[in-house]
Amino acid sequence: MTTLRRTVRVAASPEQILQFVQLKLAGPNDRVARVRLDRVKARGFHLLRSAARDPERAEWVAGARVRLVRAEGGTDVTVEHAGTLLRGKAGLAMVSTLVMAALLLAAGLLRDDDPEALGFGLVFLAMFAGTCLPFVADHRRRDAHFAELADALQEVLAPLLDPEVAPIALRVAVEFHKETDARIFERALDNLGRAPATLALGAVLVAMFALAAWWGDTTRVETLHRMGGLRSEDLALGEHWRLLSSGFVHAGGKHLIGNLQLLFLCYFAEIVLGSSRFVVLFTLAVLGGSIAAALVTPPAVVVVGASGGLFGLATAILLLTLREPQLLPGEHAEKLRNLFLALIGFNLLLSWLPGISFAAHLGGALVGAALVATRAITFGQTRIWRDEQPRPEVARLFRIFAAICGLVLAGSVTLALAHGRPWLLAAP
Repeated sequence: MTTLRRTVRVAASPEQILQFVQLKLAGPNDRVARVRLDRVKARGFHLLRSAARDPERAEWVAGARVRLVRAEGGTDVTVEHAGTLLRGKAGLAMVSTLVMAALLLAAGLLRDDDPEALGFGLVFLAMFAGTCLPFVADHRRRDAHFAELADALQEVLAPLLDPEVAPIALRVAVEFHKETDARIFERALDNLGRAPATLALGAVLVAMFALAAWWGDTTRVETLHRMGGLRSEDLALGEHWRLLSSGFVHAGGKHLIGNLQLLFLCYFAEIVLGSSRFVVLFTLAVLGGSIAAALVTPPAVVVVGASGGLFGLATAILLLTLREPQLLPGEHAEKLRNLFLALIGFNLLLSWLPGISFAAHLGGALVGAALVATRAITFGQTRIWRDEQPRPEVARLFRIFAAICGLVLAGSVTLALAHGRPWLLAAP
């Protein structure tokens, strides 16, 4: 192993450096493309170079790591890169030829009756010398790339080197990027085109309510059950589609309006996570809420409403502000945290009122919390509000999951209508 290292002392704490670098390098940069912060803050971070323009350079600097050590009057910032002598094809060929040369030379020198071994040993020794040349050249290139990377980092941290300038630079950078992030995020909020799944879900809920009102009375148990409402005894009869179809049925206009209001508050989840993850999260939360309700609800009671899925979305947003703060600008994360903390607490209190299923709300909330806490729903997610492009393979995987969830939801509603035939209620 060979390690390249450079250290500078800056007049800032490790926490301030992390914040400064994260903000300073938030966008594309030709020299230092992006920064991945460690989960344990104030200990260091990795520098990664984008391979889009120069894959060869990206290979050499991908392992560079910046370590932060508190020191008197500031922090020692050390950028280092540990490289192995046996890297890539050149290293493998070098080791192979060296081993073969050693074996053949030993055989040729120890055995007088095997002169060919000595000749082949010399050939492999020459080959070994030849393989060293590209290795040395690659090693020199790595040194040059690392020096460039270290220079770029030192240039980025230059405002923090002067104890008098550092406080001003930190304050200006934080305020500038806070304003920039807020403006970008608010523009995303104003653009409802960023939330097509939320709009589509709202349209489906309204359409299902309109059909129920056209065919019958939306407050009657028979209408709700025929539209896809869930009784716990239905599961014993094999009607498992009601676990999802019940999430699209609402008992009366007030029920629908209340859930639509909550839905359009929860569209923050789609802005932060993207449409595919939003669909997956909502589907699983509805399923969790319905299962919880079916376990504790009396057999004759019909459970309806999208509240379980909406509680899953709301809880996910709350935990996103705590567990994944980098997906939201800091100011908005704090506002959303306070909003959804109050919203969830208030609605959980309302859940104890007669006619409201506390179990469905709790079940959906637990599913949303689990998906965020385990990072299952945020795996590989980028800051969509900054137009960052996600990893193609991860995005494709979630699109597949979302398509499956969409088909399952549509199939559940179709089966519910085909089985219940609510249009017969309107027959004279």
